[in-house]
Amino acid sequence: MNRIIKSFLDFDFYKLTMGQLFFEQFKVNQLIIEYSFKNRSKYMLNKIPIEVINEQFRYLSELRASQSDVDFIKSKYPEVFSDEYFDFIMNIQLPIITVGDNYSIVYSGDVRTHIYMETYILSIINELYYIYNTDAYSNLKKVTEFGLSKVVESFRKINAVPDFPTKAITEFGTRRRFSFSYQREVLNIIRNYEYIFGGTSNVHLAKEFDLKPIGTNAHELYMIYAGLIGLDNDVTLRESQFEVLDLWEERYPYDMRIALSDTFGTNVFLEDFKKYKNDWKGLRHDSGDALLFGERCIDFFGASLSKEKLILFSDGLNTEEILRIHYRFVNRIKYGYGWGTMLTNNLGMETLSIVVKPSKIISYNGVVVDRPLVKLSDNLNKNTGNLLEIERYKIVFDYVNKQSSELIV
Repeated sequence: MNRIIKSFLDFDFYKLTMGQLFFEQFKVNQLIIEYSFKNRSKYMLNKIPIEVINEQFRYLSELRASQSDVDFIKSKYPEVFSDEYFDFIMNIQLPIITVGDNYSIVYSGDVRTHIYMETYILSIINELYYIYNTDAYSNLKKVTEFGLSKVVESFRKINAVPDFPTKAITEFGTRRRFSFSYQREVLNIIRNYEYIFGGTSNVHLAKEFDLKPIGTNAHELYMIYAGLIGLDNDVTLRESQFEVLDLWEERYPYDMRIALSDTFGTNVFLEDFKKYKNDWKGLRHDSGDALLFGERCIDFFGASLSKEKLILFSDGLNTEEILRIHYRFVNRIKYGYGWGTMLTNNLGMETLSIVVKPSKIISYNGVVVDRPLVKLSDNLNKNTGNLLEIERYKIVFDYVNKQSSELIV
């Protein structure tokens, strides 16, 4: 089988921003993290031959960032990434990982190298699922033509909406795409809708189409710092989000400061974010009811400041949800959309809800820590982690969410 991941840059842009932060923070005091794959959906992977997955994983260890890759990133983000960091990623040795019993995927190592694996793993598993678990590839032309027709239909519909914000839609569909080639075809279509199209999070495709890659940060950043700083101290655990926000603000300019609110619940996050709200561009929504979140943000920022700040909606979007958000908030706040699975994998078939999250801090600076990591959410079905630690985090972060919704993606 051909390689699914052919480029080191075939990942989401936030891998570079978080990757540089981890590179700088942990190049002296090494941080060893365990990561775990989780299939949150009802669909099983058991028709995919494990040896095929392992073969695709072995290929990853051969990936390297090229000089042209580095030159591209520099051209789009001058003075954001250091030469020392570029030297590191050009010589990085990605780990070889293997699939265990019942399709378990657990791997551990230096966070500076292992952070990049998430997007690759999810893209590989997702593409193999449609090859082996469905009949999509028996009539691939018909399947993809149907999917692309849905893309055109959606973008024509949205493009015709009065007052829809310019450059509002960013393609975020790398992790759960139908395939790399299909994602490329989608991007090739939607980039022609220049008024509403804002770009892509996929760095390789951004390079191919000469676009500026777009991204924020992910839950793993907040999870890792909480585990590292918190350990057995509930006070420092509660304050861990300050550490993340401070580090990010010191490292990245205003336009790259979009905070993710729901790692331990939005209620507490907004309390923590009060002193940062003037110096950050906005917030990203990734769980819970989008309209409720938007209204809370307007209350949080105030009517005048809301018109200067951005909410990036990125949770399970489809055409109807995008328009629902637009009609509620037009002329009230700034907003954009990170449109993922239902843009690059809307072909009339089931979609997987699969994730890779940091699951444990193994050691820090040579000292064994063995601390499970936790992610809460504004959707109970997205919570991950050791049950005892989850209960501890709920108390520390005053987590009161009782809402859950089905995980389609």
